[in-house]
Amino acid sequence: MIKRNKIGWVALVTLLVTAAAVFQPFTIGAGAAFPSVTGFTPANCETEVPVDSTIAITFDENISPGIFFDDLVIKTYKSGMPFTYTIAGDTLTLTPNFTLSYSMTYSVTIPAGAVKDAAGNPNKYIYGFSFTTEAPAAASPPVVNEAESYPRQYARDMAVDKPITIKFNEVILAGPAFNYITLKDANNRSVAITNKKIQNGLLTIYTYQKKKDTRYTLTIPASAVKDKDGNMFAGAYRLSFTTKAR
Repeated sequence: MIKRNKIGWVALVTLLVTAAAVFQPFTIGAGAAFPSVTGFTPANCETEVPVDSTIAITFDENISPGIFFDDLVIKTYKSGMPFTYTIAGDTLTLTPNFTLSYSMTYSVTIPAGAVKDAAGNPNKYIYGFSFTTEAPAAASPPVVNEAESYPRQYARDMAVDKPITIKFNEVILAGPAFNYITLKDANNRSVAITNKKIQNGLLTIYTYQKKKDTRYTLTIPASAVKDKDGNMFAGAYRLSFTTKAR
């Protein structure tokens, strides 16, 4: 009888030890710590983000790509954006392959298992954030810089053998109305323009030799020139001057 009780107690203890081993909480890696996101750049819901920005995701420990890293996405409401990446310690940086679009909302999704820590523990949760890029800069058309042009407005000492030079505030190109630049005398008679040259932001206008002590008016119409971004010269510019008497 006592022998059977000893066997029974041994069996019970064995069963309890086995059960404890079977139902031990499951862990992954040392310490069962999971990488967690601590910050995004740009910040979630940030606006006016420059279109040449990169995207940085910071974790609470050093990371490397996980088995689901390729499921990480940057996308708009229309399509995904391809990117390259770098990892430096606890920071994952995403660089879009193309410049971001203006006034566009982008979302970034980091799936579970996208990254892992040094012990092989993957990020346990899905993370997501979004941001909106800046609006395009307002059009800024070329503007005449009268202080650096020759002759000055209403000047009375223009040399008859010198060309007219009009300085703009930026680099210019010929616009659709470039050939409609005119020079007229006081009697509204056209004066032949023999050549027009553009060098960076300087427009040089050559004519046959002008008459002495004569008033002339140069007219540069709207769209005669444009800047490198295609912004057209706005409004007509008129320059009035008088040549030297001697």
